Amino acid sequence: MAKMILLLIILVATITAAVEAAPSPAVPVPQQSSAEADKKINEVNLTLKKVFDDVIATAPPAKKQEAIDATTKQLQVAERALAKAKAGGDEKVAKLAMSYELSARIVTETPPAMKLERMEELFNAMAAPNHKTECHPNAEADKPFCETVSKLQKAFKEVRSAVAQGKKEETIDDVFLVNQEFAPTIRAINKAYADGDEKEIAAVLATYDKCADAILAAPLAEKFKVMKESIAAASRAPGKQAP
Repeated sequence: MAKMILLLIILVATITAAVEAAPSPAVPVPQQSSAEADKKINEVNLTLKKVFDDVIATAPPAKKQEAIDATTKQLQVAERALAKAKAGGDEKVAKLAMSYELSARIVTETPPAMKLERMEELFNAMAAPNHKTECHPNAEADKPFCETVSKLQKAFKEVRSAVAQGKKEETIDDVFLVNQEFAPTIRAINKAYADGDEKEIAAVLATYDKCADAILAAPLAEKFKVMKESIAAASRAPGKQAP
């Protein structure tokens, strides 16, 4: 079940990235949103209401208030994300709407005991910048985010290469293993952006920037071990809860 859910999450990221891979103009041009964008936003709002009601309804009594608080927070995150997308025009709204629809589908199909955690994990990602579309030279980029995530992506690739060393080809178990170990880094970054606290964002990015540096500096044979140790240490950093 864990592998299936992780693969579904990877699928969401892959499909979204493919849609967002269209070339960006040399100079960003402000776009006007239309009635179609408003329609998409209304559809997303209806989808969110349905999935949030589902998360609250299926939460055990001890977690009911936590579910209510979490869905209220995610509604605020969604409002900010949709408003930002609307300012960028129809295309940005369509991309964000697709991401929300896919994520909502995964949450809906997740077993009740895991719905709350899965919702927070997937929907927190909507608050963070999109590395693929917002970290190119002509964008008004969040530089610390772009630099940290770029380093983490490079470290991720190097660890995958290290794990697959000596094999004819990389296996799905190899991918799952490394993804599972790296997942806390992205969850922590996404959560910081969803919380909206600038100090928290800066602290989390600095922590995982150092984590990536440690992995990149490690010899190939030690990369996986260093990755596990550095990510575990990062999750215990002062003032920061493990995601």
